[in-house]
Amino acid sequence: VTHLTLKTNSMNFLLSLCHFPWAKNIIKLHITNNSAKIAPYHNFNHALVVTENVWDAANHYNLQPYDLICAALWHDFNHSQGTLKDSLNVKIAIENFVEWFSCSDYGQAWIHNQINPVNVISIIQATEYQDGKYTIPKDNLSLEQKIIRDADLLQYAEKNRFGQVYLGLSHEMNVPLITLAKNAPTFINSIEPNTEWMLPKWETLKYEVLKELELIHNLLTDETA
Repeated sequence: VTHLTLKTNSMNFLLSLCHFPWAKNIIKLHITNNSAKIAPYHNFNHALVVTENVWDAANHYNLQPYDLICAALWHDFNHSQGTLKDSLNVKIAIENFVEWFSCSDYGQAWIHNQINPVNVISIIQATEYQDGKYTIPKDNLSLEQKIIRDADLLQYAEKNRFGQVYLGLSHEMNVPLITLAKNAPTFINSIEPNTEWMLPKWETLKYEVLKELELIHNLLTDETA
């Protein structure tokens, strides 16, 4: 399997991603057609963060990255930003992918053994989180599904975590930041990495996030701060 080298600089990553003509076309659709491209949390930046992480994991496991890259780029396309259940958000993302794959010349990339549409759909489905749990049980996940689920959570590892994750989710979930800071630790503590690729990343990150949430909650409850 031939892998392109990932760059740590985000712009270099975007340039590397555009090496694939079909990925370049999806990026253009994010810019022109994605209603959530500047959403507080489920925006185009989030799609790129997840894409970079799945690509890194694919290289770690020596997997061909095409289905993972494609799924990551589409997984939150036209996200409702909190107005719909996640089952519908996932359905919308898959419908947009299927329409693109069926109608676009780039959708024929599977002829060259690059994209398997059935696999891309199954990978996107693994991200569905509703009613406090993931729809597909962890034990039923393929490796690629495990990878995107872990990569999705690594938005917490980004330097813009306060703005995109804490403030962004507070906005999309329509809850005050103090409420999110109080309740989010329950979710954070429930997370179990799905891959050994994720495990060392999450061990450090979990501690940082919990301390930040505690700080935010204390700041917003301490009138003397």
